[in-house]
Order: sequence, then C-alpha cells, then structure tokens
Amino acid sequence: MAPSSDPEQRRPPDLPGRGAGKAGAMSVSLFLFALLMLMPPILMLVEDAGDLFHVPVVYIFLFSVWIAVVGAIYLIAERVRRPDEPGE
Repeated sequence: MAPSSDPEQRRPPDLPGRGAGKAGAMSVSLFLFALLMLMPPILMLVEDAGDLFHVPVVYIFLFSVWIAVVGAIYLIAERVRRPDEPGE
C-alpha cells in the first residue's frame, strides 16, 4: 500500500508546547534586537536630535524600545501559553 499524499494525514499531532522551539528563536531574536537598539552607536544617532515636546529625543527612543520589547515579550508568552492554563 502506497503512503497517503494527503498533507493532513502526514501532519504530526499537535502536542502541548509544540511552539516552544519557535518561541525560543523569537526570544533570541528579540534579545539581539534590544541589544542592537541599546548600543551606544545607535543611541548617539538620536542623542543630538533635539527635543520633542520639551523631552529629549533620546529618552523617547529609549522608552519606545523598552515598550516594544515588553510588548513583544507579552506576544511571545501568549503564543506559548499552555492549553490547560485558563485563558480569557
């Protein structure tokens, strides 16, 4: 008997924690993004940019990167949430 060519039959079953490998790769990518954005050469690009609403642009840049990293961490955590945990 020849193996079935239907992709649904060849697909492995969905196991809990199956997205953990992808989440780990995304976490490493996020770490590298944050590291790159907070390096002194990148910060020096916005250091002398002036003020925006009387707030130095470097502060706005730092808080924007921080908020982006925290938001990405939240999205990664939601993606790998265990199915047995209560969700909203």
